[in-house]
Amino acid sequence: MSYRLACELADQIAAIAPVADTQNIDACQPGQPVSVIHFHSTADIHASYDGGVGPKSLTTLNHTPVKDPIAFWVNRDGCPAHPATEHSGYIIHDSYTPCQQGTGVELYTIEGGGHAWPGGVVWQESADQPTQEISATALI
Repeated sequence: MSYRLACELADQIAAIAPVADTQNIDACQPGQPVSVIHFHSTADIHASYDGGVGPKSLTTLNHTPVKDPIAFWVNRDGCPAHPATEHSGYIIHDSYTPCQQGTGVELYTIEGGGHAWPGGVVWQESADQPTQEISATALI
């Protein structure tokens, strides 16, 4: 939903922070740059990091690979083509800055993590364990 809002309401939204989902929109033509901070785990079995329908997806939605919306917004926001990358534990942080109008695009990849809010809690017994190495809430 946040990607859709950025596509359709770029003049009203400064930034979005998708967690464990991708941009599955056919036509995205934002009127201005929008900052993005995206969190996604490589072992997400609901919204696959590499795209497609996750093996335990609750829908039949064919997710785009995470790299696609990141590339879209890097291009749209006029960011550097290559990120500054930091690797700490199971976290890879790619930062594409500076971009047009003070925006930026960041991707936090959680290696081996599941479908969970980074820094959060397990919300039901069958849910994936969230990483505690970073807090999506604090970073957002």
